[in-house]
Amino acid sequence: MKIGVIGAGNIGSALAGHFRRLGHSVLITNSRGRESLSQVAQETGATPVDISETARRVDLLVIAIPMKSVPSLPKDLLSGLPASSPIVDTGNYYPLRDGAIPEIESGMIESEWTSRVLGRPVIKAFNSIVADSLLHQALRRGSKGRIALPVSGDDLKSKQRVMALVDKMGFDVIDAGPLSESWRYQPGTPAYCPDPTIDQLPVLLRRAIRDKAPCNRDQAAKIMAKLPLDFSPQELVRVARLSAGLDTWKPKSWIAVCCIWVSRLCGLNVAPLVRQGTSYLSNSGQNHDETESPRTLCSCPFPYSAHRSDAGNICKSNPGRQRSPRRQSGDRAGHEAVSRRDPRS
Repeated sequence: MKIGVIGAGNIGSALAGHFRRLGHSVLITNSRGRESLSQVAQETGATPVDISETARRVDLLVIAIPMKSVPSLPKDLLSGLPASSPIVDTGNYYPLRDGAIPEIESGMIESEWTSRVLGRPVIKAFNSIVADSLLHQALRRGSKGRIALPVSGDDLKSKQRVMALVDKMGFDVIDAGPLSESWRYQPGTPAYCPDPTIDQLPVLLRRAIRDKAPCNRDQAAKIMAKLPLDFSPQELVRVARLSAGLDTWKPKSWIAVCCIWVSRLCGLNVAPLVRQGTSYLSNSGQNHDETESPRTLCSCPFPYSAHRSDAGNICKSNPGRQRSPRRQSGDRAGHEAVSRRDPRS
């Protein structure tokens, strides 16, 4: 296939690499122009192009940019896109980063809004996995622990094409229903970024509570500013799984959760607490068997989705990016954390 990717952040680049490894021709673009994509081209094998060329006669188009940027796409962008070519939306709405979008704030599903702005149907996929897992956790079909991803959309044929692609990339896939059901794996829900298996994902989707998701999402964005910058993607996924009730015994994750909670109660800087606690476990060589449970852990001090939102944004960050060690609190901190840790912003 010939695939266009709009957005060269960690998610867009990771997808481009997967597509190229499967033998597809990949065109990639960003807001800074093709001249800025030499490193991405070298790492993924994708061909940098101007944005006007990305959707021209491609078989599949992926949009991997912040939602606030979708209305800024060229009005004639899709004029050369065949009607049969699916559009994949990987976006997540973070008002601290994207600003308030009135329609979504009033209850519109995120991808339904994207579809309305584009004037074309979209398929929701790849928004509920962190970049590190997308890059490194693909497994052969039938492998134990293979991550499962939800895919939703109203065009059955387009959805099946995307689902087949997900499977070939190395992930199990579940038909999550029409686009109107894609809220079940938006930020703030149990299915957002815990790397579930094919058996676990349906349970998490059913547990989603739509009214609670926005509050959980916004709380998570603020918590992001309190996590140490060197907290690894693997540990963040562990916290996400713990919060979703999938891992009942993960020492580092429990320490992270407890330290964040104590810091919020006492006004302490959480970074040294988390770092010292997890370093102690690493140095002492403790190793505990992992057990799994489908239930929500009542003793977890945060809503089950708070840390998943952290993982989804922090892990999509570029580990080589220079960041200021300064920490702030409140909405400004949350805004800076989301923007700093998600290179698509």
